[in-house]
Amino acid sequence: MNTRNLNLNVYRTELVVRAGDLKKTVSVALDAVRRERSLRLLRQVEYALWRLARGRYGECVKCDGHVERHVLDMAPWAIFCNDCQRTVDLLQAEAENRRSALQSAA
Repeated sequence: MNTRNLNLNVYRTELVVRAGDLKKTVSVALDAVRRERSLRLLRQVEYALWRLARGRYGECVKCDGHVERHVLDMAPWAIFCNDCQRTVDLLQAEAENRRSALQSAA
């Protein structure tokens, strides 16, 4: 898949709307966890818009392959293909396990 096969206007519209909603969410008084999650997602959405403007939307940032259409349909801010996302998830889980083990040992 290349970006010519994607309806970029649909993704652009969804990302712009999501960014606006997230900015509103962040601007109101929230608990720290929800605020941090919203800020993190806002950064991801803004990065997706940046990549869209530069013709890199839908490309995996790790392997330069393509992010699958069904992934973009579910999360238009996605930056990894399925294979690379599995690797990232595994590495994150391992890091979390190490952090938990260190906290338990302390």
